[in-house]
Amino acid sequence: MTSISKEEFLLALQTGENYGTMNPAEPFQLCVPPKLKQQETLSVHSAESISSKFSFPEPVQAVAYSSSGGFDNPCFETESATHTPNPAGRRSVPSSPGVLPSENPVMAPRKRKVSHLIPAYLRRRGSNINADGVAVAAINTDSTQNLQPYSIINNESFPSLKNYLKFPGKRPSKDELSDPGVVENAKFDESERGLSIEKFGWFEGVFVRTCVNLLGVMLFMRMGWMAGQAGIILAVVQIILATLITCLTTLSMNALCTNGDIGAGGIYSMISRSLGPEAGAVIGIIFAFTNAAFVGLNLIGAAEAIVQIGDHFGFGITSNPINDIRIIGFIFLVIIALIPIISLQFEAKTQSFFLILLLICIMDYFIGALIPPNLDQQSKGFVGWKMYAAKGNLWPKWDGPGVNFFSVFGVFFPSVTPIFTGACMSGDLKDPATAIPKGTFLSIAATSLTYFLFIIFTGCTIVSYATGDPSDIGFNNASCFAEKCEYGLINDYNTVAISSGLSHVGLEIEPFIYAGILAASLSSALGCYMAAPRIFQSFAEDRLLPYISWFAKGYGPANDPRRGYLLTFIVAVIFTAIGDLNRIAPYISNFYLASYFLVNVTCFHAAWVNMPSFRPSFRYFNKWISLMCGALCFALMFLLDWISALLSVVLMVIIWVYMATKSPTVNWGTTSEAQLFNLAHSSSIKLYWAEEHVKNYRPKILLLSGNPSARPALVDMAWNITKDSGLLFLAHIKSGEITYDMRVSAIEAQKVWMRLRKVKAFYVLTEAKSLEEGVKKIAPITGLGRLRPNMIMMGYKTNWHECTESDLRDYFNIIHFALDMKYSLIIFRLQEGFDFSDFFTSVECDSNNTGIRRNRSFPRHLDVIQETQESTVKSLKDFIGMAVRVDKIFYNNNKQDPIKTLTEENPTVPRQVINSVNQFQRIQKEGTIDVWWLYDTGGIAMLVAWILRNNNLWKNSKIRVFTVIADGNEIEKTKYNLIDLLQKFRIPFSDVTVLTDSNPPSDETKLQFRDVIADWIEDEENPKFRSFSFPPTRITKNELITLKELTNRHIRLRELLLQYSVNATLIVMSLPMPVRGVCSAPLFMAWLEMLTQNMPPFLLVRGNHTNVLTFYC
Repeated sequence: MTSISKEEFLLALQTGENYGTMNPAEPFQLCVPPKLKQQETLSVHSAESISSKFSFPEPVQAVAYSSSGGFDNPCFETESATHTPNPAGRRSVPSSPGVLPSENPVMAPRKRKVSHLIPAYLRRRGSNINADGVAVAAINTDSTQNLQPYSIINNESFPSLKNYLKFPGKRPSKDELSDPGVVENAKFDESERGLSIEKFGWFEGVFVRTCVNLLGVMLFMRMGWMAGQAGIILAVVQIILATLITCLTTLSMNALCTNGDIGAGGIYSMISRSLGPEAGAVIGIIFAFTNAAFVGLNLIGAAEAIVQIGDHFGFGITSNPINDIRIIGFIFLVIIALIPIISLQFEAKTQSFFLILLLICIMDYFIGALIPPNLDQQSKGFVGWKMYAAKGNLWPKWDGPGVNFFSVFGVFFPSVTPIFTGACMSGDLKDPATAIPKGTFLSIAATSLTYFLFIIFTGCTIVSYATGDPSDIGFNNASCFAEKCEYGLINDYNTVAISSGLSHVGLEIEPFIYAGILAASLSSALGCYMAAPRIFQSFAEDRLLPYISWFAKGYGPANDPRRGYLLTFIVAVIFTAIGDLNRIAPYISNFYLASYFLVNVTCFHAAWVNMPSFRPSFRYFNKWISLMCGALCFALMFLLDWISALLSVVLMVIIWVYMATKSPTVNWGTTSEAQLFNLAHSSSIKLYWAEEHVKNYRPKILLLSGNPSARPALVDMAWNITKDSGLLFLAHIKSGEITYDMRVSAIEAQKVWMRLRKVKAFYVLTEAKSLEEGVKKIAPITGLGRLRPNMIMMGYKTNWHECTESDLRDYFNIIHFALDMKYSLIIFRLQEGFDFSDFFTSVECDSNNTGIRRNRSFPRHLDVIQETQESTVKSLKDFIGMAVRVDKIFYNNNKQDPIKTLTEENPTVPRQVINSVNQFQRIQKEGTIDVWWLYDTGGIAMLVAWILRNNNLWKNSKIRVFTVIADGNEIEKTKYNLIDLLQKFRIPFSDVTVLTDSNPPSDETKLQFRDVIADWIEDEENPKFRSFSFPPTRITKNELITLKELTNRHIRLRELLLQYSVNATLIVMSLPMPVRGVCSAPLFMAWLEMLTQNMPPFLLVRGNHTNVLTFYC
């Protein structure tokens, strides 16, 4: 046999040249290590695909390669004298073309199988998918087209369901595909899916449960009363209306439950994952509570039946029937509570038993209604199929206080509300997307037909009033002629039992009807008792509310919510204690209608916002019908009982507002997020095309923050300016390359920090060789349309007299860049500085700074790509830095001694550091905001001061305005004009002061200035120390002479600042203009140093000479 070496084969793949030969009579062999044989599955491609690329003399039959390494296999060897036909560790592939070894479960590369949903026609001859659903290469050997090597040795994963699970399978990552040396550890262990448990199909899981819940206690105890009160026609209308609401709501529910795997939680999962945590909390609380209350309602119905039997035989537990109902209801509740504790299978069998018993009881009634009545039955109102009975019951009577169409409908409607029973068991269904629609619709159809037949049968065979006296049979009809009519549809809830089958034989108690009442009520109670805990368990698992996670724990392989059973038991006890069916029913109806309303609104909203992910397999729904049904449900809530409706709405609003205020951090891909996107998109487009107006001006700041979590005070000041009135972008410029993983981790970490800090901003991260380059790169592309920054804010460079010339030049050029590009500019100085990271991580000097020291979270060694995984992890830890957790440490310090607060690299955090970091998050002490309005660049300095004054943190500060003029004779006039201007601008102020700088500065201040610039004076006599850079980074004597007046003005301004504003809370001053080519960087920084040194927090502000204030309406 002939074989080729690994090197020859790989070289052939790259060049297409003929390296080695293959004998068609012999199988091509690929060396596979013995260990790999046991762990990896080989995938076979037709070797014909290779001959089109290689110039082998004979056709190639087959090629095998390992799924983990392609052809890069260390077992390849060059043929030698010791070569054996089948050496150990090699695996031969049969030479028959297109035949795959049966003993080898062939899979696609990386053991990925193609979906089993592949149509048969795709598995025909000549396709790339064989009979087993495995993708193989099949290229004709006669083809002249060259196959790229990538298609032979690629590790791409074929489409598979496993790749899209919540715990996905092992899909090759981008790094694994682009760099064969990268091996990632993430792997899905199928054992994590939990133990295999028995699940239910559509019949036993949905149809049976929904039917026994829909065929509730009202079927035997209130249908005759409903036919008598509303009449046959309106009773049928009520059934049709209820069926219409349930069917339309089911359409919406089916659309939601077939839009992906809903898992456990049923209707709660549908709504919360679609509409958001606010709606999820509403449905999670209200619907779970409603189901628990519905347990009590059905138990009361069952207890009423038992009490009626006791009354008939003169037996009672107590002298009060209501107390008897309560006691019996409690007994039934204990029985119901024990059933799910046994097992889910036992509960399912119990429900099936109840359904069979119900069907027998229903048939017993229908048969009995068709048999002519005896004398006793006629005296009690059952007259058989008589025309006068049907005519008398055709129209409504509304006999009784407060009885009307909606009050009767409110009593009946709870019978048809449990349509979500199957959906609530979604976690226990084999295929929820198929079982829920099928089982729910069939159960609604079956039960609605049953209710319709009961109305027809009772309305046509039983009169409205009867006395029970056989002598009055001829007078029993549509009105009560006697003083008291105890029987008939209006006054007797037991009319169904009177006309049933066994009642014809003279039994005093009809066993089947009462058995049906018990079966209907207990089955409905059991269904709701099963649903409520599961809804609340899913709600508790999401931890949307505090102190409820205790209910999230499940037991056994089915994750049984036993703690939820306890809560449901308590709620059911409370409602059972009420003991009155008619008092509970309206509240239950309203809570169910509220749930229906949310389901329909959720479906409408999901379809309306055009979410690409909303692709339900159930297509028979319409968003406008969902909206109409939701509106109908909401209207019915108030028509049935406005008090309980108002209570329901108030409760929903309270929960919604609380959740909206709490803003839980969940990521469910909700329709609310899609709606936000639509609003943001449409609004940004409208803003983009709208012309800007001075009245709509808002400060949109691009803050050169560096690592924001290392400079919280700088971020807080920018946030105070933009809060509720603008936008804030946090620009983080990193020298050197940033990997994708590091970028994502840094962005997420800063989001966490901003959330803790309660700063609403956009974090922008980029890399650049220098700070100047980074600013020029990031400023033009930040934002969108009109939502772009119009102002650049930066920290004052406190170390400018110590840094390198290149650093100073970068800083100075950024100032020029901002002004040249028509940005407003703010330079903020805080005497203690902004970067407090040295208290948490070590600080290293970095040339790319913004006047604030750079944190170690940007170490220089990150400029070099790390070669090992360990070093990458270490770099990532350094990159994010301890500073990400700085704010959380500070907040913890509020209630403990900061000296005891430890960090990774520093043992203590001094109190003054904590105060400095948080000083702009606290309400400022009473004082003044001094605005030194020296130059009119559009009014931005006054606007910034006014915005800060309106901030709640600065509410104790008053605005004082200062200006400086050269002519002392114009002071009063200038003051009057300035006051008039401020009043027109509607800016409140406490004082206006006009000063003059005609007096020269003192010698002491001049000497201080000379000390500041001493190290930056150019030595003209020694060319070695002369600067030829542009802009110049040395101060020449000619420059000092040329700018002498400006220099003296700034020296004089310092004296005025010390005289008037040294005790101010904040100083806002117009920033002087650096004249390009005239003023050097160190001289300009010296001016700023004189103005801001040892001063309160200082904002140097300069506008772009576009008005931001106006006095026009």
